[in-house]
Amino acid sequence: MAYASITKPSSHFNCTLHTGTGSTQQITTGLNMSANGGMVWNKLRSGSNNHVLWDTIRTATKTIYPDLNAPEATEANTLTAFTTTGWTAGGGGNTNANGSTYVSWNWLAGSSHSGSSNSDGSTASTVTANTTAGFSIFKFTGTNGNTTVGHGLGGVPEMFIIKNTAQAGHWMVYHKDLQSPAGKQMYLNLTNAQASDTGWLQNTAPSSSVITLGANADSNGSGNAMIGYAFRSIKGYSKIGKYQGNGGSDGTFVYCGFRPALVLFK
Repeated sequence: MAYASITKPSSHFNCTLHTGTGSTQQITTGLNMSANGGMVWNKLRSGSNNHVLWDTIRTATKTIYPDLNAPEATEANTLTAFTTTGWTAGGGGNTNANGSTYVSWNWLAGSSHSGSSNSDGSTASTVTANTTAGFSIFKFTGTNGNTTVGHGLGGVPEMFIIKNTAQAGHWMVYHKDLQSPAGKQMYLNLTNAQASDTGWLQNTAPSSSVITLGANADSNGSGNAMIGYAFRSIKGYSKIGKYQGNGGSDGTFVYCGFRPALVLFK
């Protein structure tokens, strides 16, 4: 019998719900993000605010919006600190308005809270990576030219997302099942279908150590701070793949091998 690589997924990822208080509140996720790297994605459930995202490399209060092309913003009343049990919500409407309800998805990255230097690529990066769970956060300065960037994942990424945090730009998404070998682009923040673009990844699939980038302001803006999130499938914990819809009320069965806590599809 083959055993799962991760037997306690909640040690690496948790989905949590909370109700806002209008003042500082501790959000308990069971993940120690004061000592380790991590990412928090939060959404107001009882209203129409934007999705909001933070990570430990960019630090608390530094907000980016997965459904917008806006640059990073400093919001003092959102996520104000990463803690030993999760994170602290300020009193702002994006995280903790009195009586409002919220959901957050929380990933644990590596043992380096603010990231470590990575020189695997021709462009240096700062990385915090949870190789056990197949998740890494990497930050680099864009060149707007052909380059490689280390992701620190410990294996070949099956999906990664990159955002220019210094200026307005789309969230670029790579997915292993849409590439030939890496000639398609998709956007996290748009409704567009996949489109051909051999330039953004130079038609080169990622390796176990680096991703290859071309001249694209959204994913490699000249002199701009860029943030990336990389994922790969881990048995018993995460599954990245594709399926064919059938249009039927019974739908298509998609086998993961475990009960998922979060499903993201396009």
